[in-house]
Amino acid sequence: MTPFFPQGHRSISPQYPPLPWRLRNFNAIDIAKPEMNSFLMKSVGQIRFMGHAGIAVQKDNFELLIDPWLWSSTLTKPVINGFVPPNQGMGFLPRDSGDQHSDFQPQLILLSGFEFTHSPFEEIAAWIATRPLCLALPEPDLNQGRLILAALKPQAFDRVDFRFCLAGQHFQKGPFTIQAHFHPHPQHLIWEVRCDDFKILYIPKTPYNRGPDPLVLDICYEPFAGAKPDFLFIECPGETKKIVGDKKIEIQEFLTTTPVQTARLVAHIQPRFVGLVGNSNPDPQKRTHDYHLPAHVIEEQFQWALYQLCPETKTIGLRSGQKFSIAKNDHELQTHLHLSIT
Repeated sequence: MTPFFPQGHRSISPQYPPLPWRLRNFNAIDIAKPEMNSFLMKSVGQIRFMGHAGIAVQKDNFELLIDPWLWSSTLTKPVINGFVPPNQGMGFLPRDSGDQHSDFQPQLILLSGFEFTHSPFEEIAAWIATRPLCLALPEPDLNQGRLILAALKPQAFDRVDFRFCLAGQHFQKGPFTIQAHFHPHPQHLIWEVRCDDFKILYIPKTPYNRGPDPLVLDICYEPFAGAKPDFLFIECPGETKKIVGDKKIEIQEFLTTTPVQTARLVAHIQPRFVGLVGNSNPDPQKRTHDYHLPAHVIEEQFQWALYQLCPETKTIGLRSGQKFSIAKNDHELQTHLHLSIT
């Protein structure tokens, strides 16, 4: 069995034993010791991690998916298409969780952007073919709208409630209230999902600032200062660009957040629980141009920094196929992890 947070500290695998500087009291959830007494708690929902950066949320027989991706590139089918053509590429999920398309029965799908790893066309089209659902995504331009029309079969439109969202818009679906927030990248959204029992914030493709020089937090995150959502899922690929030309390498660290910058942003938001997404699936097409920190390095650096900056926030180590239930009593929301990976 792959250890996640045994004994309250990180030890990713035998190849990466605990380093001397690692703190034994990292504020991580110990999966061997659930935080709740099942006799005193009432289950109010479930969250399931899907592959690269996808989240499935269930409550009251209603299922919501955010950026779902289930199928990797293969030798016979190497190219993955994004929901808005011609966005495509090759990518490999970090491990096979055993998740099947039929395991999910979504009534609502939220897309944070149009990258193929966040908006896979085939998975979404297959769900549309089997059930009516609501699909919320950033507002496409006219040409992108035409491409969506051309890619989907005409009969599919009778089953889809399209919600082309701009920052500031919100709507109600099932037990959830959905709020779209501004994102620094064009045609991207930060999603906020609320219900009576818990609140989730999902931040993809997280830049610390829109420019390479200032190391101050971008003003777009100011509305989330001290927001204290119950769950924050934030992308932290720890990615830097390497531009090679005339024997020169230029590293632009502002394109995505480093683990320490991500920890500073998390401390700004102050969630109860945080999980890193999008940090374990490099795109092989970009390997000559990008340098990706290994996932275990990202998680260790983030965990160390977060413990210093916001010790009240607990980290959930996300692995493909992992499930955990959300339960509460009369006093506070708590979680009880149920791992399905061995």
